[in-house]
Amino acid sequence: MLQVSLKMISRLDGLEADLISRRACANSEGRAGEIEECDLTLQLLRAKRDATHRRPRYPHAIKRRSNVITPSN
Repeated sequence: MLQVSLKMISRLDGLEADLISRRACANSEGRAGEIEECDLTLQLLRAKRDATHRRPRYPHAIKRRSNVITPSN
């Protein structure tokens, strides 16, 4: 699974702008297959960027405790 560093978000923004431009060009030329490919790639790129924003910056610093409830007899 590809993990994107927060430092690379600006690169993803550049890729998104390029894909939007390519999609517009494909749309004006009637290339349905390329439009589909651009749409799918844009969807995956945006999902990856959103996941990167939600991911904690220092995952090793976050410790979660599991609260286990056991039924009493």
